[in-house]
Amino acid sequence: MLAYSSILFAVLASLGIFVCIYMSEQAVFQAKNIASFNYGASVANEITSLLISCESGVNALTAHIVATKSCHELQSTFVNFSTSILSFYPNINRVELDIYDIVAVNGSYVYPSFPNESLLIGCNLLTPNQTCYPIDREKELIQIRKKRTFFSGPFDVDGIFGIFALHPLWLPSATFDTDLMDCGVSNPDCEESFCWDGENRMKYFGMAGSLIKLDSLKDGTFNGYHILNGYSYRLRVQDLSLEDYNSDMGGLIIYSNGELNSDPVVVEITYDNIKWQLELSPESGWVPAWETPCIIFVVVSTLIFSLGHLRILCLKEKHSSVLKSMLPENAIKHLQTETSLFAEQFEFVTILFADIVDYTLLASMITPIQVVSLLDELYITFDMLAKKHGVYKVETIGDSYMCSTGCPVAEDAHIAAKRMINFAKDLLLSVKNFHPNFLPAGFKVEVRVGVHSGPCVAGIIGKVMPRYCLFGDTVNTAARMESNGEPMRIHMSQLTGSTSNSNSIEALTLI
Repeated sequence: MLAYSSILFAVLASLGIFVCIYMSEQAVFQAKNIASFNYGASVANEITSLLISCESGVNALTAHIVATKSCHELQSTFVNFSTSILSFYPNINRVELDIYDIVAVNGSYVYPSFPNESLLIGCNLLTPNQTCYPIDREKELIQIRKKRTFFSGPFDVDGIFGIFALHPLWLPSATFDTDLMDCGVSNPDCEESFCWDGENRMKYFGMAGSLIKLDSLKDGTFNGYHILNGYSYRLRVQDLSLEDYNSDMGGLIIYSNGELNSDPVVVEITYDNIKWQLELSPESGWVPAWETPCIIFVVVSTLIFSLGHLRILCLKEKHSSVLKSMLPENAIKHLQTETSLFAEQFEFVTILFADIVDYTLLASMITPIQVVSLLDELYITFDMLAKKHGVYKVETIGDSYMCSTGCPVAEDAHIAAKRMINFAKDLLLSVKNFHPNFLPAGFKVEVRVGVHSGPCVAGIIGKVMPRYCLFGDTVNTAARMESNGEPMRIHMSQLTGSTSNSNSIEALTLI
């Protein structure tokens, strides 16, 4: 029963824990989807929108420069046009035109000016090993050859954290030596193989650019982050663009509001040459808070259920044990499966009756509770002897004790009779040694024993509190053998004596 209940507990607990973990995994999957496709995607879209708007500003500047006929005209219109761009795109900090990537020409093509502007005049991107401009030279040369808008950064520039939106200017040119827009600017370090597109008759003129402020991205005040404020998310935004050019270089962390857990969701932000990565995870992790209580509840409730089941099994076993002590096993099976009368006939059984001598007198001398205690203690001793000798206890009626051999399981007549005689001898010996402390002075318990052998019929009588009863002359004769016997002697019939090979068919006296 314990093994069965243990297996039941293990199976049910395992199934319950599996369900808890499965539901938890589904909750984690759903939470990650919400974080990725709702919150993460929203932040990514806000950042992308910022980059698009700022790219629009540099594209407008590029269109204005291309539409201008000369540097003289550009110089007279640059400030006004730049003012318009800055008012329309508030995230743009400044705009500039770098002819041949020499930052500014007499300060005319940078708006608004900045304190360290003079240090950058003459700083040429095309010159190898230059260090005056905080950009990745090889990276930008690649983008210049592609002839399209790209981003450089992010990094700290002039006290702000930002990124440059840059557009390479390639203008129609008759020859590689042509002075574009009459600017009177030449670049001896610009090789023809780089600055000249002979097939399309285009010459590299310079770079239109705008510096985009990203301070809000870095300090956490960016509007796109607000959606995460009420959800206790950890967020990290980093730039991985440099990995395209140097695999040993890690990502630049733009923003982080705390340590991420081991399994954040990742949202890629890709726009033009931008390759940023947004990582998102809850402060408390993805595993729902109810997972551990759920597992504990499953284990505890399963344990309680299994213990309850074990108790039911024990009670059932106890009930079965009591039932088996009252009825034979074949009779129990018949009652459980059949509704018909149960009766059996036996050719040879040996029946014993034992009765307390002067029971009525004894009962009047002691209390009812003491009477019950005396009978209980005495019959428990008889029951133990019956079990020892393989004798079946039929019933007790008051002070009368009835048992049989050869019934309810038929067996050899000689063995059955001999076992009953041995039981009777031990029974008398146990009574001789039986001395309850509440017996009246000078009174001792004695029994008469009668034994007879022969055929009989056995059956179940009644539906409420059914009894297994024996019927026939053998039963009656055994009862008369007992009632006509002498105290502390075995009154045995001739048939029982001859069957059991006893030397005498006279009454046997316990010595």
